[in-house]
Amino acid sequence: MGLAMGTIRMNTAVEMISRRLALHVLLVWFSLSAGCTLVTGMDVSGQRALEGAPVHIGGFDVIKLTADRVAQINTTDSLSRQAHIEFVHSKLDHRTEDGYVIGPGDVLTIIVWEHPELTSPTGEFRDPESAGRLVGADGSIYYPYIGELNVEGLPVRTIRRLIAARLARVVKNPQVDVRVAAFRSQTVKVLGDVRNPAPVPVTDRGITIAEAIAAVGGVTENASKRYVILRRDGESIEVDLHGVSKRGISALDLILKQDDILEVPSSIEYPVYMFGAFGRQSVLPLPEGRMSLAQAIASVEGLNSETADRKKVYVIRSRADGDKLERVTAYLLRFDGFTSLALSQSFNVKPGDVVYVDRTGLSSYNTIVAKILPTVSTLFQLDRLLIDQ
Repeated sequence: MGLAMGTIRMNTAVEMISRRLALHVLLVWFSLSAGCTLVTGMDVSGQRALEGAPVHIGGFDVIKLTADRVAQINTTDSLSRQAHIEFVHSKLDHRTEDGYVIGPGDVLTIIVWEHPELTSPTGEFRDPESAGRLVGADGSIYYPYIGELNVEGLPVRTIRRLIAARLARVVKNPQVDVRVAAFRSQTVKVLGDVRNPAPVPVTDRGITIAEAIAAVGGVTENASKRYVILRRDGESIEVDLHGVSKRGISALDLILKQDDILEVPSSIEYPVYMFGAFGRQSVLPLPEGRMSLAQAIASVEGLNSETADRKKVYVIRSRADGDKLERVTAYLLRFDGFTSLALSQSFNVKPGDVVYVDRTGLSSYNTIVAKILPTVSTLFQLDRLLIDQ
């Protein structure tokens, strides 16, 4: 009787351990399955069906980078950039034959040679600005023997002829000169990542983009060194400061006009996103507007030596396709030799690019194992405890 009861207890214990072991095996299997979903990485191979497909179903293009392909891309980018520079210069360069035109708030100095009573009727020891003729809100000035004279919207040379013609009735052959003593009617606003954002007066020489930025103390350390945004007549245009037109005019020498708004953006507004198996993941600002792929990868401590698949380095770029849709292109570089290292120096990343490095299959396996080993160890200890009992 006692022997039978002992046998029953032993069989029961073995059955319980077997059930627990079966349950443990199931738990391990589920851990493996779940581990696959926890691995950081993008299943690029699973998206191959969409390669070359239409945009509206998520289609994209994959282009393998070779020396010829990189040279072709660089040539196309250069031509496109120059075309944009020519467009911007033709649209924005504000150069007029008349030069500065007078407006309300300006102060004029009017000189009539050999007639000091007309030139400085209030005394010759006052500064030109306080002794000059203020253009009123209605655009007119008052002058002896002439009365009210509307000068708004007129260049200095036209005002000179008008005054000489009117004075000829009381002064024989008047010799008249007109100068602007104070420029107050026209300003441009300089905003954004500059040291002292403020309106800047426009003078008779005009004011260039470079002069306007210098007038507010220059840009900050975080400012974009490549692009500015010029807002004119309700339109916003991105200006490449490194651009030089075919006429040899630098973007920095473009002439601004009244009511222009010049905004210097932060370099973080032109980022490159570094995702995947890098030394660290990061958002890289592009102060100069572009950066080589090699420089971008070096900025995030290179490829992760343990997890990166060097044959799957992608630069993902989208381009406008009509008004709404965008076409995505993934440039693929095998980062596994001297040639690819050289190509990474020649290929430039652009603002908005996503640089992604896939993980190796071994890396995924190791990640899964690392996640389930604590569970397996715990289960093993539990089994040992049950067996001992």
